[in-house]
Amino acid sequence: MLVVLSDLHFVEESSHYIEGMEIVSKLARPLTYSHNLPARPFQQLAIRLADEAVRNKAKRLDLVLAGDIFDINRTAMWFDKEHNPTNERPYVAATLDAVKADSPLEKLVIRIIDAIADDVMVAETLQVFQALANGCYLDENDKPQEFPVSVTLHHILGNHDRMGNATPAIRNAIRKHLGLPVSDDLFERVLLFENEQTLVRHGQEYDRYNFAADHSKGEPIAAHLPDEQYSDPAFGDFITIDVASRLPYEFRKCHGEATIASTKMLRDLYLRLLEFDDLRPMAAMFNYFSYIPDQSHDDDLNEKYDKKDVWEAIKPVLRSMLEALHNDAYLHGWLKTYSKRLAVIPIGVRIYLRLKLWKIFGLSFAYVKMLSAMGLDKANNIAGAETYAMREEGVKNGRFRFVVAGHTHHPKVSLIDHGKHGECYFIDTGTWRNRIPVTPDYQAFGRVKTLTYVTIYGGNEDLGSLEVSQKAASFDYWSGITERWAVSETAVSGIG
Repeated sequence: MLVVLSDLHFVEESSHYIEGMEIVSKLARPLTYSHNLPARPFQQLAIRLADEAVRNKAKRLDLVLAGDIFDINRTAMWFDKEHNPTNERPYVAATLDAVKADSPLEKLVIRIIDAIADDVMVAETLQVFQALANGCYLDENDKPQEFPVSVTLHHILGNHDRMGNATPAIRNAIRKHLGLPVSDDLFERVLLFENEQTLVRHGQEYDRYNFAADHSKGEPIAAHLPDEQYSDPAFGDFITIDVASRLPYEFRKCHGEATIASTKMLRDLYLRLLEFDDLRPMAAMFNYFSYIPDQSHDDDLNEKYDKKDVWEAIKPVLRSMLEALHNDAYLHGWLKTYSKRLAVIPIGVRIYLRLKLWKIFGLSFAYVKMLSAMGLDKANNIAGAETYAMREEGVKNGRFRFVVAGHTHHPKVSLIDHGKHGECYFIDTGTWRNRIPVTPDYQAFGRVKTLTYVTIYGGNEDLGSLEVSQKAASFDYWSGITERWAVSETAVSGIG
């Protein structure tokens, strides 16, 4: 019995907290926004897996955490001089091998991992995995029980926790929090389960912007890719840290924590900046920042802040980021690489940054929105992960019936082959985190929690009415959305 879940994206929240942010009107949603889910869904998953193991006569449980578990990239600690006085970045080092023991970068990564694990909800969730790693779980009455079959907890790395393989000390910091034994061995980047006919990746291998190699060309993809493709940084590292994570940091620096805490619109906008990575689709990004309900109007929750006022609050933040990035060697190196493909957007961005055109022409909302829309449209037209998965060598030669990966946060099951070896499926494990859905007109936004996992059985499990000699590997796929609201807050947002 093989169970795979991915993209838990545990993050540390304390570096984003502003004193006084919790003081809001009775109808306003809490401004202590958390990306982390509470432990209860994971506890319920453990109970369900124990039941499934008994019901389907499983021989053992291999539980795989398939990457992006500890989100090392998404934290303001990268910009805090107290935590990062030498301005380290995980993408500057040429390879993971360049990260030295006891170096400032190694120490910072370990501090980030420990800070993530110290978050209350993360700590409680980690206890669930620590128990499973030791063959135990808590039942519905919170009583410890022995898991009905032997359990092996596996952990592979994604793009947001790529640094997890940099040094033995970093690897053992992660192992400690997951309840795994101390070992200097590298974490796996791919796992092969022959009995379940399954190949498991994180999935960044299918994303040329978040992987050091481009596998979009159509050639077969080997199960084991060269080490340097996992060791080298990708452009997505830069975007996650110095764009997505930097926005709320620069907002705080620009407006000041006291002003943000005392100004309703700035508090609401700061929350937007913290949570926008959970927005789907990302094409709604500018509307998300533009159409912000003014939650101080208890009699009219549909009233929104004036877009001009919102834009005036964002403009100085963008200017500050542009000044910081206009001559960034790493950014221009990647833009140069993409410009060689005669891509219009990276060429235009390079010119815009080099010439500081925002100082000449100003920052127009319409112009910035157009550029963003062009970039998002380009990203949305990238080939889906299933088009990569169908080129896996193990699919073509009939070795694997299932290719399992996450990374995209879009749960799905796709048929990728049907030939002499029978049906073969790509299974996307989605994510376990908050999600911000949007109305079709991109004018209103909500908040829900998403969770997905897949269970794959070998030929000697989950038999039903079949004999062992008749049964191939089989799978169950579970993907759900959940949320709860208080009556007085139903019109505003979920409360978790």
